[in-house]
Amino acid sequence: MTLRRRRTLVGALGIVLLGGVLAVNQAYPRCENCGRRYGPLLPHLYRHPTTRQSGQNRSQRRTGKSAAETVRQAATAPVINELPPVTDANRKLILSREALVGTWESQDGTRNPLHFHADGSVQVGFIKKDGKWVMSAGQFAIESGRVVTRTSHKGARLALSFQFSRGVLYAPHGPSPRVVWRKVSSQPGLNTP
Repeated sequence: MTLRRRRTLVGALGIVLLGGVLAVNQAYPRCENCGRRYGPLLPHLYRHPTTRQSGQNRSQRRTGKSAAETVRQAATAPVINELPPVTDANRKLILSREALVGTWESQDGTRNPLHFHADGSVQVGFIKKDGKWVMSAGQFAIESGRVVTRTSHKGARLALSFQFSRGVLYAPHGPSPRVVWRKVSSQPGLNTP
């Protein structure tokens, strides 16, 4: 057999094999999301899971709730996200380290505390344990008109970025796109105004 005949035979067998694979895969179902066929010869599920095989079922097994119920519950959580009305007093407030020093609390029901200190350190409410906040400690800085905090607690790092307007801080928190923090004390660590 000559080299030319061998190459022709290998090419023909390759085309026949490819045609067989394509014919077999026509019998397999299409993906619900993108319409591509998948099966044992086309393992599409590893790259693009169908809706039924996504994380919805995993979260339902863990919590006993479907993903839709969890989202619905988060969307109905009470959130106070209105900024205070504009007055002459709060219009003149300028973001500075001195203005931040003290204790701040979120107004979304969790009452998440922030303790800003004059030396640039900050304590942020990390998790609630036995009814009290476990605080993560770190530093804060004012960058481009925003308050940026970088804290850690037992190896877990927490970075938050707040905007300052009308004497309050606001940032996304949990399921809410905007939660307001109000200053409750000029002394850091105290919860009384």
